[in-house]
Amino acid sequence: MGKAFTMIGLIISLAMLVIFAADAFAGWPFNSANTTMDYGFIAASVILGYMSIATFRELP
Repeated sequence: MGKAFTMIGLIISLAMLVIFAADAFAGWPFNSANTTMDYGFIAASVILGYMSIATFRELP
């Protein structure tokens, strides 16, 4: 069950990365309302992805 949760976390982090990177660089889907928040969410998604991968490797 633990591996499933780490994979879900990885999928969510990839979705966040795609959405907020598209907004920061192309202005879609939020019309670049606040690029500072876009960069913050990109950083958060990278951190979540790293944590998911690190935890996935440690689980038996």
